[in-house]
Amino acid sequence: MKFSLSQINTMIPSEFEQLREQGEEYRLDLSNSVTALLPVPQGWQVNAEYRSEFGGLFPVQCRFTPDGEALALCVCSPGEVSPVWLVVLLGADGTLVRVLHQSESLEPGAIGELLEKVAGMHRFNCTAGTVAKLLAQGVAA
Repeated sequence: MKFSLSQINTMIPSEFEQLREQGEEYRLDLSNSVTALLPVPQGWQVNAEYRSEFGGLFPVQCRFTPDGEALALCVCSPGEVSPVWLVVLLGADGTLVRVLHQSESLEPGAIGELLEKVAGMHRFNCTAGTVAKLLAQGVAA
């Protein structure tokens, strides 16, 4: 099943959790629908969790990583842990560095801009900590 942006944005946190409880196939369908809506920066990969590869905290977690995996941006759906969509920055060791974006609905445009900014900083060999500091200061890549 493919989910449209309007379908995704009308779901409430408990509906995301219900889809997760229906099994891997439903979770993978939802995750694939989310990743299809988001741009992947050149040279980056995106992987969607559908078991518990990334800890299983969110019904949808799409992990964007550059070659070398020096950092990761994770797009996380609403659910039991958070009532809103989150984009979190992880360091190379998988530790949370900072929440970079949160919103009531999935915002592919805003998330795409954020991905491009982080990709630009990564091209200059910025660490996750440096990326967090520069974004906090409003520096554009």
